[in-house]
Amino acid sequence: MSYFILSIVFLIAGIFLRSIKQKSITGIGYKTRSSMKNLDTWNEANKYCANILILGNIISVIVGASLLIKGYRNFAYCFWIIIISLVLACVFTEVHMTRVFNKDGSRK
Repeated sequence: MSYFILSIVFLIAGIFLRSIKQKSITGIGYKTRSSMKNLDTWNEANKYCANILILGNIISVIVGASLLIKGYRNFAYCFWIIIISLVLACVFTEVHMTRVFNKDGSRK
């Protein structure tokens, strides 16, 4: 059950990260070298990463809810979906950042 709750918490965090356009590079967000070059890269990376996290956690919540309805007590599937979505979010966001921005942080 705790993995199911964790899925909901990560979903809310993703929605929060997606909905806020930050005015400065803060401690909250997707922090890598490519995302922290300037404010434009920061907001783009956080928006893109949040989209992937939201999608992965929606899937996790749906799986968790279906397991809950069927009466299962093992929610490890939710945990693994969260882990996979976190890894994919990092990989896809870095690929996106290299496609959209130059090494100095300016848009291509």
